[in-house]
Amino acid sequence: MAHYSLIYIANARIPTEKAHGFQIVKMCEAFADNGLKVLLLVPKRKNPIKEEVFSYFGIKKNFDVKRIPVIDTVGFLGPVGYWLENLTFSLLVNLFLLSKMTKSNFIFTRDILSGFMVSFFTRKIIFEMHDFPRSYLFFWKSALKRMAGIISTNRWKADRISKIFIIDKSKILAMPNGFDPRLFPVNFKKDELRRKLDLPLDKVIALYSGHLYGWKGAQIMASAATFLPEVIFVFVGGTAPDLALFRKKFGSQNNILIVGHKLIKDVPFYLLAADILILPNSAKTEESTYGTSPIKLFSYMASNRPIIASDLPSIREIVSDKEVLLVRPDDPAAIKEGILKLIGNPGLSESLAAKAKIKSAEFTWQKRADRILNWSRKVL
Repeated sequence: MAHYSLIYIANARIPTEKAHGFQIVKMCEAFADNGLKVLLLVPKRKNPIKEEVFSYFGIKKNFDVKRIPVIDTVGFLGPVGYWLENLTFSLLVNLFLLSKMTKSNFIFTRDILSGFMVSFFTRKIIFEMHDFPRSYLFFWKSALKRMAGIISTNRWKADRISKIFIIDKSKILAMPNGFDPRLFPVNFKKDELRRKLDLPLDKVIALYSGHLYGWKGAQIMASAATFLPEVIFVFVGGTAPDLALFRKKFGSQNNILIVGHKLIKDVPFYLLAADILILPNSAKTEESTYGTSPIKLFSYMASNRPIIASDLPSIREIVSDKEVLLVRPDDPAAIKEGILKLIGNPGLSESLAAKAKIKSAEFTWQKRADRILNWSRKVL
């Protein structure tokens, strides 16, 4: 029987086309690269993605995956189905761990219910918070106090965790997301990539990669396309329902190209084929303005392409106007002005791209795992 030094609990459909799944497996890979024996526990759920985890995400097979049986009714019974799945996963994870927990291993999780239940037979738990809770705050306060340490993906959330849940700051680590430098080859030329991806060779391409729902701001960027018919606006990503709505609204516009969902390991080729990368997060939600740590930002930075980003506190936690061109959020005209500024000033474009590329080296998944493990040794 294998002895695991780190057991990662993730109540998520894996593989998934969503960014949280990529973040989970990249952290498992990075922890394993640090010499830990890692086991990832996920629910056994129906999944339209049939490819196995490691090939789908393009990662090394250096950790194990165990699927825990659940009552898989998330998509059928609404909130009742959601809670049935959560409860069965958490209970069966606990039963499974009874034979796996030793004095030398510890738990890492993004699932508060599982973390809370596990805490009754071990307190060696690191909880990673991505979305700040809006309800059941009494439960969250009780559960978080039972964790050995809490990781927040930015400083704003870390401060709120300390203040609202009355957690000592020494137990909280603010640690943004990251990227994998191995996904960004340097031996590809832009024209070659455009031919390979069937993108126009003779046009300026402004590109967005990510989901298409409201606060991500893709609609704001698409609205800017009206002002710049000579620029091709490319959108990579989106789930099927969001894609259908986005295509219905913007798909008929001549200078908008909606390529849809691509495997995360293939997205860097699109970034490298672009002239300008856009991160148009909205200021209309607290999550976007303060709480997010967008994985796409780190990938954008690694691409050595100039970036236009919404001027928001969540973005300024990572970059300044030395690395990206910051513009007014929720304003298509501001994106238009930003694109024209970069097109008209190649020196500025090259400077921003180069400085962002250099800074991206601070944010690899490997360095993130190193910092988390060094800190964890103090709190566990």
